[in-house]
Amino acid sequence: MIITHRNADPDAIGCAYVLQSISTTLGFEAEVCLPEGPDRLSKRILNSLRVPWQEDCDTADLLVICDTSNKMMLGGAASLIDKAKEIIIIDHHSPPGNLISKASYSLIIGEPSATVIAVLLADALKVRLTKEISTIALSGILYDTRRYLSTTPNTFLASKILLEEEGDYDMALKLLEFPEDRSEIIAKLKGVQRASILDICGYLVAVTEASAHEAAVAKALVSLGVDLAIVAGGHEFSRTSIRVSNRLLEKGFDSSKLVADVATSLEAEAGGHPGASGISIYKRGIKPNIIRNESLRRLLWHSVELLNEICRKEALGL
Repeated sequence: MIITHRNADPDAIGCAYVLQSISTTLGFEAEVCLPEGPDRLSKRILNSLRVPWQEDCDTADLLVICDTSNKMMLGGAASLIDKAKEIIIIDHHSPPGNLISKASYSLIIGEPSATVIAVLLADALKVRLTKEISTIALSGILYDTRRYLSTTPNTFLASKILLEEEGDYDMALKLLEFPEDRSEIIAKLKGVQRASILDICGYLVAVTEASAHEAAVAKALVSLGVDLAIVAGGHEFSRTSIRVSNRLLEKGFDSSKLVADVATSLEAEAGGHPGASGISIYKRGIKPNIIRNESLRRLLWHSVELLNEICRKEALGL
């Protein structure tokens, strides 16, 4: 059974379906399960290419987890962890999550997309991919690299492999073009309206809350010129998304390190990349808003420390 994080995005499904192709070629009976279903974009991609999917995950001897290594991210599928005889993890987020200790094998590489790892694995094993799966994988790479704004040499190597497997690049791009949901637009507008802005030696930091679409709100703030956006939300648990401008990334700011340091002190789950990361906290018996406020306080305080260090180096000409 190959599973992804809940509400699988295009990169998660790209990784999962490539791994299914590998498993099938190697003689395993493998199914893909998307806990709580795919997100809007992924659903459009799968339906357009007529690739079936399921969201009710069955127990399996071998459980392969794509695009996450945090138990909290699996939703209802987290119950499969203790029932599996072996667990394999394919992921690209850092720091590694709490499932690493339970995994028999893990392949975690700092690529901008989990699909890149899966495609290179397929190529190493000489596994051929269908046109449909190659197109899904291209969509996943395009999505997580933001149309190749964040890349490594392996990103282009994996894309070359997929194009040679007759992956449809134009279709992959088209499938990612989707009108914004009205609720997402409203969340962005409210998030921007509520934002508190700090100017730290020329770098703009925005802190706000959103009832949903935290990542979209954070992206919107960065697109408006903010260097660091911290957006908190969540209902049953506290969830915070962080996005970083290219200007700040060039100075060495790493949001995945930021959330990792804060997660350790809050006993939370965190992960991501230098430019985009998140932290989730669930503590039974404590109201989510109390946890959220503490999470925001610590994230902001630590962000100020990291930015002051960058400013100090700039002042010294380092």
